[in-house]
Amino acid sequence: MPQEDAPPVTAHEGRIEPSLSPDSGFLIERHRPRRFREPYHHHASIEVNYLDGVSMTYAFSGEEVTLPERRLTLFWAIAPHRVTEVAGRGTITNIYLPLGHMLQSGPGGAFLDALFRGAVLSARPGASEDGAWLDRLLREQGQSDPRWRRLHLAEIDARLARFALEGWEVLRAPAPGSRQEDRSARALGQVERMLHHISEHFAGDLSVSDVTGCTDLSPSHAGALFRRVTQRSIKQHIDRTRLSHAWVLLSETDLKISSVAMDAGYRSLSSFYEAVTRHYGMSPGAVRKAARQGRI
Repeated sequence: MPQEDAPPVTAHEGRIEPSLSPDSGFLIERHRPRRFREPYHHHASIEVNYLDGVSMTYAFSGEEVTLPERRLTLFWAIAPHRVTEVAGRGTITNIYLPLGHMLQSGPGGAFLDALFRGAVLSARPGASEDGAWLDRLLREQGQSDPRWRRLHLAEIDARLARFALEGWEVLRAPAPGSRQEDRSARALGQVERMLHHISEHFAGDLSVSDVTGCTDLSPSHAGALFRRVTQRSIKQHIDRTRLSHAWVLLSETDLKISSVAMDAGYRSLSSFYEAVTRHYGMSPGAVRKAARQGRI
């Protein structure tokens, strides 16, 4: 049953939440979901959701996905997303797993490949008693002995391994293509650090050298590693993040075009028009109109 004393919403409120650094381990929380106050958020973690007594719909850069109740759902939260619909007074339990841990210890193969290509995956109906398990994790997470936390992480890993073995349902299809993994712990940590840096600073004057500079690798090595893991260059990822943010602002707010450009990290209106026109084949104003008419 939903918990009536659930704490107020503390996540899903800002543009980029949660700020889970590569070395901070996993996070588990429960709250009552509600629609985002700001246009969207994204972060570099793998996000696990479990709804109880509430229905909820996410929009991933405009594509809506309704999550099933009482079934685990997973996605890589680097994709800009926001809550668009909530019905009921139940709760959502979230688990956030660092990218490096998921790549190092999580299930591999088609499961991980689909997540990294933007899929939203759901456990099959009746696959496991996840509600009772999550209740217990939340009760126990206040234990001071660090062995409890290690035990909980091992349980999460085991549950995701079962998720992959039992099979899953696809709520949002993965993008075409495939990725090749670099599985060394050090390498994965460096990539996660770069993703985290982009998520935190894309709206500012962010360069490729700023991103590679947050690692302890040479710029060329960091750039090559980023491309190997994410299947895109650092510049492409910065551009994609800015354009995704701009798309949501254009489609879901009445901000002036110049304000959208600045908020998305473009230092001039001309560079914003050029980026949007190159990507969408139309001007920012035309993108706004088409998005609101459901044509893109």
